[in-house]
Amino acid sequence: MKFVSKNNNYRVVLKQGLPGERMTGTPATPGVYVKFEDGIAEVKDEKMIEMMLGHAGFGSDFVAPETEQDPFAATRKSSEPEHNVTEMDRGAPGKNVNPKPKFSFSPAQLKAIEEMTTKKALEMAPKLAEKILKNMTSPDPEQESDSVENARQEDTGDSVETTKTKDLDTATAKEDTNKKRETPEPKATTDKNKS
Repeated sequence: MKFVSKNNNYRVVLKQGLPGERMTGTPATPGVYVKFEDGIAEVKDEKMIEMMLGHAGFGSDFVAPETEQDPFAATRKSSEPEHNVTEMDRGAPGKNVNPKPKFSFSPAQLKAIEEMTTKKALEMAPKLAEKILKNMTSPDPEQESDSVENARQEDTGDSVETTKTKDLDTATAKEDTNKKRETPEPKATTDKNKS
């Protein structure tokens, strides 16, 4: 039977072991334990399964899921510790390249996020459909470019003429800088004989 724990390395004590005593000659009595590895323990012995189901921690510290899905997978932390890795740059510690800590959402949070994204997509869909239909039905390429300019206008708040003027000013400024680069500066000449 499969048991699942909230913790990665959880150990259930089913029967306490007793150490041996040399003075009286009593041997050590081994205990009965179940160790969870990465939060999961497979128990096959029927007697141990009964002991696990009767344990005080059953239902709170560990459970026997009816499905194959792990109920604590979203909240359980990895058994591998975070490693502190730092690059060495010319003998000195450089940039810290530790991985970002893993963040997991609970099933309720995932459901809420999915509902919010679906709601937002449904709000945006009619506007996007209108724009796509306008672009598909306009046969004239100038109208298509105007619709693109209008979309840019909606985003920036500028009129179409203002946007075209800004584009023209930008192109003129680039031409001016290219002309300045092409014209060489006059070199200063000096006469060695005059001095």
